[in-house]
Amino acid sequence: LVSLLAAHTWAIPSNTQEEVPDVSLYDHLRTTAAIASCLYLASESQEQPRQPAQGGEPFVLAVGDVSGIQDYIFQIYSGEGVPGVARRLRARSLFVQLVSEVVPLRILQEFGLSPANVLMSSGGKFYLLLPNLENAGQRLAEMQREVDGWFLGELRGSLGLNLAWIPFGEDGMGHGFGAVLKKVMDQLAVRKEQRFRNTLVTASPPPGRKESAWNEGAFVFPPFDSGDSLCPSCRKFGRAGDAEPCPLCARDGE
Repeated sequence: LVSLLAAHTWAIPSNTQEEVPDVSLYDHLRTTAAIASCLYLASESQEQPRQPAQGGEPFVLAVGDVSGIQDYIFQIYSGEGVPGVARRLRARSLFVQLVSEVVPLRILQEFGLSPANVLMSSGGKFYLLLPNLENAGQRLAEMQREVDGWFLGELRGSLGLNLAWIPFGEDGMGHGFGAVLKKVMDQLAVRKEQRFRNTLVTASPPPGRKESAWNEGAFVFPPFDSGDSLCPSCRKFGRAGDAEPCPLCARDGE
């Protein structure tokens, strides 16, 4: 449905009474659907009781930023005996694009929302409108932990997700949205300086300490199998023998 709306209403103005009608009917319908979904999920329903919005703020603006994109794409070594570099560069560029699309859809799935709640997604950054449920922050923190663990295990942390969110009310719509956006971007800037914190730091302080401690096991990866050598292309994973690339570079080639 979203695709049909984009195809047929992108050039139709949403309000013909304006002097410069610069908002398309597609954008208007999409954001209206996102707002309505959040208001419904954040309010109590007689048919199916739901958790009320926290503190009169029914919305949560969540911003995600995939970091390390250039390092991940261009870390491929192009020395002698490393074929298919151009192909793997294209593959990694596509992989970053897919990650940027899949992660927000995974978050929306967790909240039972449609793709209409993706306000914008471009350049490895996405903006989501979510309902402010009682456990919204807990869900997003768990999602951050899940994605961090995947990036560390699959890519050795070459890519990372920085996720920030802030609740807001109806005063944050329209002209007040700029202030909401600034607050969440400030949080995102702090998060970028604490990449993989949810995984690399223990969830609770050890006995006898007031502060959290490093989760030392998260820094250590399994050793190479006996007989494996370092992949000459990515120089991160082991490969069997001297002829084949590591599984990660082989996947890029495929």
